[in-house]
Amino acid sequence: MSRHGSIAEQLAPLMAYRNRPQDEYEPLRTNWNLTHDNDNYDEGDEDQRSDIKDFHIERRINIRPTLGEIEREIVMVEYRDVPYCEGVDSEFCGSRGALQKSYPYPISGDIEFGIHIDRKKKPRKVVVRIGKLRFSNGHVTERAYKRAPDGKVIAFDAKMPVGAMLGTSENQERVLGGNRKGIAKSNAYFAELLEANLPNKVKTKKRHRYVKVSKDETRAALARAYANTPSLPPVKRCPPGFPWQPSSVAELFMGMKKFPKGQSGSIMWQDISTAITNREMWEEVLAELSREDVATLDAALTSRSFAEVGEKLGMPSHFADKKGGGKQRLLAANENLANAIKKFVA
Repeated sequence: MSRHGSIAEQLAPLMAYRNRPQDEYEPLRTNWNLTHDNDNYDEGDEDQRSDIKDFHIERRINIRPTLGEIEREIVMVEYRDVPYCEGVDSEFCGSRGALQKSYPYPISGDIEFGIHIDRKKKPRKVVVRIGKLRFSNGHVTERAYKRAPDGKVIAFDAKMPVGAMLGTSENQERVLGGNRKGIAKSNAYFAELLEANLPNKVKTKKRHRYVKVSKDETRAALARAYANTPSLPPVKRCPPGFPWQPSSVAELFMGMKKFPKGQSGSIMWQDISTAITNREMWEEVLAELSREDVATLDAALTSRSFAEVGEKLGMPSHFADKKGGGKQRLLAANENLANAIKKFVA
């Protein structure tokens, strides 16, 4: 029934009927909360926001050349201010230079100029080097990557525009998960939350040669130890603590971790409650409908036309198609469904 786009909005209750919860609740493989979180966090300074102030950086990307390297090169060159307007056809760029801006243009020092051919085939002098920094004259390409139509990443030669810095690179300064500071901060959080001690390094002892001892020999040795000890030493109660391994205490609490691919994790009770409420609401809605309405809606889910809906309900082919019997019956069932939904949702 995709041909009848004019009544698509009218059949919105039918789409809701098709997408209603029917099977047992199978939550998504994630522990991100699916319900709306109206936390009302402030949108002020990121250092003061309570929702992100405890976050830390796990991956650091370093761009070369750095700002320090760029500043060291540009301070050795002399510049002059060149006025310009933001738009060539701007009506505000009058003869008096209204709303003009200026940018520094290198004139002397360790610099090099090149030639750029513009769209009008006119040569233009452009800066191609300032110290160790190199720039494009508009006719240089660099190796880059893009996604092909099939989704694969392919390499291509990207044309660098005039003034683009050449030879820049992006390197990962720290591997994801390699920040021990973040692990220590996470362990301290769990220690404070559970009032437990952090794990310490286990003292190593010299390994002795293993001697196989039977169960009876072990019991006899224990009895001799009790007989030779007039009073047993006091029992030392150790405070609660975490095991030595794994190094990250968070790995012991899988339900509190959020994975990038939706793996593992516990189910939020709000999600289960919402699913149960939706199921109960639909049971009440369907109880208000007649068997004929439910049969009509079920037939519409697998039919390709209004006529096929009528034929599945037992109507003659001519009446279901030419007389519009299938369409009339479906619209009537759809209206009854909409009224039932309004009754219980309101």
